[in-house]
Amino acid sequence: MPVSPGIPYTEVLIDLLCEAAPRFWGRVDRSEHADSCWKWTGTCTSRGYGTFWLGGRYLGAHRVMHLLLLGPLETGKVVRHTCYTKECVNPNHLKQGTYRQNWLDERERYIMEPLGESSSPCDTELAAWDAFWEEFLPPLEHS
Repeated sequence: MPVSPGIPYTEVLIDLLCEAAPRFWGRVDRSEHADSCWKWTGTCTSRGYGTFWLGGRYLGAHRVMHLLLLGPLETGKVVRHTCYTKECVNPNHLKQGTYRQNWLDERERYIMEPLGESSSPCDTELAAWDAFWEEFLPPLEHS
């Protein structure tokens, strides 16, 4: 399976992750039911995604979980949250997808949430993003 360029030196990272696994798991809150979100308790980006220091750089905690339990990403794929919770690292809530699918997930979440200052961009902003991504992303492939 080809490896995503987003995670360099995947084999090296897997070896490092084996050593760093206790440190990683120490930042995962699994106190809720197994089907619930597993919240990342370590550092997060300004956008709310968990980060984990591995191999000399910060990686997304959800990407590290995917690498740890689900394997490396295919080329051109990203990790999508099926629960729409950015700090979630439950492997049952993570799946591979394209940038376009991830963007459509995010757009759907914004449309379905009630409009409000802190939860959603305005319709004009959504329309601008739609136009931008429609121009630069290939059409969605249906399987």
